[in-house]
Amino acid sequence: MYFLGCDPDLHSLSVAVVTDTGKLHGVLMCKSKGKKKEEAVVAILRTFAEVGRALRELTPRVCAVAVESQDVGYTGRTNNARRQDLIYLAQVVGGVVVELSQSDPCPAMYMPKPQEWKGSVPKKIHQCRVLSKLGIETMFMGRHSAYPVPVDYTKYVLHGHVTNSDWLDITDSVGLAVWAREQWLKEQGKRR
Repeated sequence: MYFLGCDPDLHSLSVAVVTDTGKLHGVLMCKSKGKKKEEAVVAILRTFAEVGRALRELTPRVCAVAVESQDVGYTGRTNNARRQDLIYLAQVVGGVVVELSQSDPCPAMYMPKPQEWKGSVPKKIHQCRVLSKLGIETMFMGRHSAYPVPVDYTKYVLHGHVTNSDWLDITDSVGLAVWAREQWLKEQGKRR
């Protein structure tokens, strides 16, 4: 069984796959390649549809997917996001949800806001905790960054080219996949 986490932004979409045993199966990154606005949305979704083929072999066994959603108030406070940017972001989220919900059987779909899945813990601390929880040995990106990167980060790449700096976003998608797994297991426990 697999659990997916998707972290969209205006320039990329990172996807992580976690197993039912709580191990990181792999990651992939869809980038807009320098495009802006609607063109960036289309580029990200087109790339996701292409690399989605790498995920399709897993989809019959995907139990749950968490795609990060946004809140206008929350996003506006943290990085001065423009409302139009949130519309573009919502288009990416919608495209991802539609693509992933077409599998048979359809997985449980979650769209948590950042504060829902990671709380108020600072990003650097949360990312260190997520990778540590999965038993992944980490290093830090560059001399001046405290963001964690798996020591052997290339072994987790399912498709395409992923750099160590991409892990700033990828680790959030890993956290979303872990959160999706925990939510799904909680719901399964309540059904029994």
